Formats: sequence, structure tokens, C-alpha cells
Amino acid sequence: MHRGGRCSIGGVRTPQQITIEGSRRWAKLQGISEEERAAQYPSLEEALPECAKELIDVQQKLEDYFKDMQDSNYHSEWEALDSSDP
Repeated sequence: MHRGGRCSIGGVRTPQQITIEGSRRWAKLQGISEEERAAQYPSLEEALPECAKELIDVQQKLEDYFKDMQDSNYHSEWEALDSSDP
């Protein structure tokens, strides 16, 4: 059972970066090559560009409205759905 971000806080999972720039910055700090980063830790912008654009647009709208946002955190879960008939 997932408990509201505790996996990433406890270091069990590596959070996925939203932008390619953020992903590259993270990889550099971790000592991960660009090839490994792209293969194993792609950004949301690389994996799902339409979703990343929508998320970035919403984040910008929130920033414009609230003016001084310090941080934004997002959580999503991806599960494979089995749609085959029994």
C-alpha cells in the first residue's frame, strides 16, 4: 500500500523529474551518465511530453495566481490495466 509519498521520502523510489533540464541536473549530481539517465531515469517531458506540458502549464498558472510559490510536489501512480476477458 502506498502511503502518500513515504516511498520517495524514505528513499525507496527515485522521483521522476518533470523536465529534461531537471533530469540532467539530477543525474549530474548523482554521477549518472547521460546514456544511463535517458535509459533508466527519463524525465516526464521525455516519456509523456503532452502530460508534461499540461503539468507545466498548470504549475505556471498556480505561480501566476499565488505569486510566491516555494515548491510544488506531484504524485501519480501508473498501473497496467488488464482488459482481457476471463
